[in-house]
Amino acid sequence: TGLERTDDGFIVSAESMGELRRYTAPRVACVSGRYNKPQMPRIEGLESFIGKALHAFEFTDPKIFAGQKVLTLGNSISGLEIAAELAKDPSVQVVSACRKPRYLIQKLKDGVPADWRWFNRAALFVGRTLPPEQASAGLAEQVLALHGNPADFGGLAPSENMMEAGLGQCQDYLPLVEEGRIRCMGMPVRVAGSKVTFADGSTESFDTI
Repeated sequence: TGLERTDDGFIVSAESMGELRRYTAPRVACVSGRYNKPQMPRIEGLESFIGKALHAFEFTDPKIFAGQKVLTLGNSISGLEIAAELAKDPSVQVVSACRKPRYLIQKLKDGVPADWRWFNRAALFVGRTLPPEQASAGLAEQVLALHGNPADFGGLAPSENMMEAGLGQCQDYLPLVEEGRIRCMGMPVRVAGSKVTFADGSTESFDTI
């Protein structure tokens, strides 16, 4: 509820369980979230969808999707995690669509957390010192050796340029794609009623997007 700068740092006022408290801190980090405002994709006719179209912000309980055919959009962490969570229920058919396929890494591989392996000072140093093409090639070699190409699991093939494709994270997504529990498609171009049309011209009906 309040933030005051002092000679030694900050005084933070916060309300907890109806009680106002004050804390002192040498530093303050504001971490309200990069994506704190839901934004729906712009797809022609999405407003006409007669099933339920909801944002990841509204995803709370996977059990309510039992027996449904669900289309998930996007392959950042939320999209990947939701698709994987739904696909663990054999009664749910999951189609995962995205604009740009990414290389995918597991959060834990051979007992090593992803942030220890990929998001550390050594990786930062490499990114700042090597030419982009060389850094991209080296990263691609390591990712492919440890996690494989999504296309080898039945997913969509990313660009050969690792920096252009980017990385996504999910522990169970690719194994579920390989099992056939998640089917991958390009981003849809049009929605009409319950039907969704994809860029390749195919059309499918869904209960939820």
